[in-house]
Amino acid sequence: MMTLPNIAILADSRGFDTYFLNPAYGEAGYGYDRTFAFVLRHALLNEADPVADVCHIPDHFRAATIENNIIRLGLTDPAMVVLLDGIWETLLSKADFLRWAEREISDHEWRDGAKLDLSFDSHRLVELFKSGQLDVSPTRYARRQRRLLSYFSRRRRQVVWLTLPVPPREHLAGRHYAGDYLTFPGWGDCLRALNDELAPLVTRHGGRVLDLNALMNANGGAGACLIDQWHFTPAFHQTIADELRALITKAMAERTVPDDHISHQFMLPRVPGDVPVAVVGQPNAVNDWIAHHPQAAVAERCGRDEAPDSDAKLVLLLDDDEDRRDAKALELLNALPMDRIVVYADELEPLVNPPGGDRTQYGRLG
Repeated sequence: MMTLPNIAILADSRGFDTYFLNPAYGEAGYGYDRTFAFVLRHALLNEADPVADVCHIPDHFRAATIENNIIRLGLTDPAMVVLLDGIWETLLSKADFLRWAEREISDHEWRDGAKLDLSFDSHRLVELFKSGQLDVSPTRYARRQRRLLSYFSRRRRQVVWLTLPVPPREHLAGRHYAGDYLTFPGWGDCLRALNDELAPLVTRHGGRVLDLNALMNANGGAGACLIDQWHFTPAFHQTIADELRALITKAMAERTVPDDHISHQFMLPRVPGDVPVAVVGQPNAVNDWIAHHPQAAVAERCGRDEAPDSDAKLVLLLDDDEDRRDAKALELLNALPMDRIVVYADELEPLVNPPGGDRTQYGRLG
C-alpha cells in the first residue's frame, strides 16, 4: 500500500473538546466523530484517489513547550502542519495586571515624589497586552510560534494557521459556560491583535492562513458557529473540514516532498554524519563549528551574505541572533532549489525539551 502524505493537525481544546455536559449547553454536546480533524480524515480517505492522510495531535498547548510540539509534529514527518492555537494567550485576568503592577512598583523611583499610574480597568489591561508589557502579548506569542513555523518551513513542509474567530460582545452575553467565565470588554481586541500579529508571520514563512473569523461570519455568525465563546458547533467543524480539504487537495497537487528528500533525514535533530553540508555564517563562526565537528562532511564554506552553490542539500546556518538568523534563513529558502533545506546548529544535536513553559499559567481566569 502506498504511504500517503501526512497532514499533522496540532489543535488546542477547540479541536477536540466534546465534554459539554453542563446543562447550560443544552443539546450542544457531540462526539469526536463530528470534530473537523475526524471529518477531514474520513473525507480524504474516502476519495477515489486519496491525496493525504491526517494525524490529529490533541493539545491544549498547556504543560507543553515549543520544543515538545516540534518533537511530536516531527515524529509524524508531516507534509503539512495545521495549527489551531492562541485562545489561552487572550484570556487576561487581574493576575496579569497584578504581576505587571508589582514589576512597575519595584522599578519605580519614588523617593523624589514621582507618581506611578496604576489605574486599572479592562481597557488598560488590553492596552498593556497589545503593547507587550504583560507576561503574555501578541509579540511574545508570535516569537514562540515563529520557532515552530521556521522549523517546518526550513524543511520545505507546508504550514497552515487557523485564525481566532472574534465573537461579538453580545454573543451569549459574553458568558463562557465551561468554567463559568465572563469575557471582558476588549477581549475581541485581544483576539484581533493576535490574528494581526500571526497572519503576516505565517505568510512570510510561506504558510497559508485560514481565516476562521471570516468563515464564521460567512456561515451564520457566532450564533451558528460557536457553542460558547470559542468552541465550535458541529456545523462549523464540518465547514472547517471542507475548507481544509479543498486547501489540502490544492496544496498536495502543487507540491509534496519526494521520498528521497533530505528533509526526511532531518525532520528531527540528528548528527549529520557523512551527509555533505554547506556551512553559512561569519568566517570565525564557520571555522569554530568545523573545528568542533571534525567528522562533518563539509562541502562548502559560505560567508554570512552568500548563498551556497555546491550540491550539498543540507545547509547549516550559523548565527546567534534569532531575528537575523530567521531573516537569512528565509532569504536562503527563496534563493535555493526546493531540494535544499536550512537547519540551525542546535538542530544537529539532541533537542532539549526544557521544563517550564506550562501554559496553565494563562488559564487562571479569576
